[in-house]
Amino acid sequence: MSGTPDSEDRDGSTAPGPGHPTLEPDERLWLESYLERLKKAPGGLLKRLVVYGSKARGDAGPASDVDVLVLVGDAPDAVGSARNLIDGDDDPDGVDHNVVVRTEADWLRDLEKELPFPRNVEAEGVQIHPVHRPARRPPGDRPPVTRKGIRHAVPVWLEKAGSDLKTLAHEIQELKDGRFKYPGMAARPAFDAVFFSAMAWCLTRGVSVVRRKDLPTSVERHLIGPGALDPGWRNRIRMVWSAWKAEVDWQRGGDAEPTVDDAAEWTEAAREFCALARDAIAAAGIEVDPPDEAGTSGNAAETEVVP
Repeated sequence: MSGTPDSEDRDGSTAPGPGHPTLEPDERLWLESYLERLKKAPGGLLKRLVVYGSKARGDAGPASDVDVLVLVGDAPDAVGSARNLIDGDDDPDGVDHNVVVRTEADWLRDLEKELPFPRNVEAEGVQIHPVHRPARRPPGDRPPVTRKGIRHAVPVWLEKAGSDLKTLAHEIQELKDGRFKYPGMAARPAFDAVFFSAMAWCLTRGVSVVRRKDLPTSVERHLIGPGALDPGWRNRIRMVWSAWKAEVDWQRGGDAEPTVDDAAEWTEAAREFCALARDAIAAAGIEVDPPDEAGTSGNAAETEVVP
């Protein structure tokens, strides 16, 4: 099956890699069974099947489900038929999945509108069917977007970044109050705040960052290289990115041991980068809501973390 690696880890889960989703054995069996049912359905029901989300990006955690997009033809009962085939009698038990079924025509219309969900799926997704997919775009980038798409998407990504900054502030307060002891919990919201701010900033420059793992490369290419961001940020971006990678590994049983000082550095970097992104976006003439007190308007004292 296209998108399924030939090699497996010792526990039987598929190893992450370019063009391959990260699937556990039962998840892979369910997906293969569902695909076969769709392919055998009469009338050429199935047009495309794509795995997206954390399983496609390679950053899935223990609680992650399998996100699947199924595109079908325009027959009146096509969507319902595909949904009825999601679960089969012989499928493995306990596979958490989220299946979105759309007609191909509706999907293409949403892409033309440059809505965030279809653009993200097309950018990060791993196409399982049909086997042959078009040549991939350069890693981490989408084609240039229209001004209309920029004005629609930038506030969305900034809102996401602001939400992650609020989560980050909560995690830091929990550390300061001693309610939990693992500083690594701050890595993901810090990274996501930087990632979504970078997405918004790069959009104003006509290109979209689409994959978390390519964040350092995309920032270098589209912000630092052209002179929009000081080169001193090169190491800070990689620091936050590395913290996120270590946290993903820890969720899978790794031995990451970050300190409270590390968490303070991630927090300060995230807040400062988000503030820079907002200023640059405002300078580009795109209206954005002002940050709230839990968002990008923090100061150094607020980022202090104590054991």
